[in-house]
Amino acid sequence: MSKSESKDDILFAFSVEPSHDRATLDRYLLAYPQLAEEFLDILHEIEMAEVFPSLNEPAFEDNGAAAAWEKLLSCNPADQKPTDPFVRFRGKDFVVLAAKMRAPRSIVSALRDRLADPASIPEVVLARLAEALSSTVAIIRTYLQGPPRVLSTAEFKADRKPAVQERVSLRKLIEDTKMSDDDRKLLLKDWGMDGLDRS
Repeated sequence: MSKSESKDDILFAFSVEPSHDRATLDRYLLAYPQLAEEFLDILHEIEMAEVFPSLNEPAFEDNGAAAAWEKLLSCNPADQKPTDPFVRFRGKDFVVLAAKMRAPRSIVSALRDRLADPASIPEVVLARLAEALSSTVAIIRTYLQGPPRVLSTAEFKADRKPAVQERVSLRKLIEDTKMSDDDRKLLLKDWGMDGLDRS
């Protein structure tokens, strides 16, 4: 990495590549092997965006379909799935979000994908997420109580149905994440989990 290239610039360049095939990944891994985990996190982000695209305006002109779309949008919000407060955070914005949370992107991804047991997430983490996502603690709490997301688009290409990963405590996610012991202790303390196991 040259002095003129920051880590964020390299990750952003990777995230906006026109193709994220094996050749592109190999090229970046060869040039920046120390960023391997970050490149894989970004690939995961891109896969998730393909599986769970955000709800945009429908790409059709048929009046019947447009009327059905309007009816769907006018449904009672209580009957709808929880709003995804992470939907605007992709690529470089997700890198910034993880920095605001002072946590590895893999842990923030696990929160986004609802892999942490909601009961194991301290209020301080909910409050910090709400602030970083420009949302409210109530919205974040409701979102995190939804079902976990399917982890990979690769499972859709298999002959079996995609499997939903079982939830674990936030502490276990942090303990299982690859980072130095000092960084792990700092994160647990920062997130109000430095005492006895509260999971």
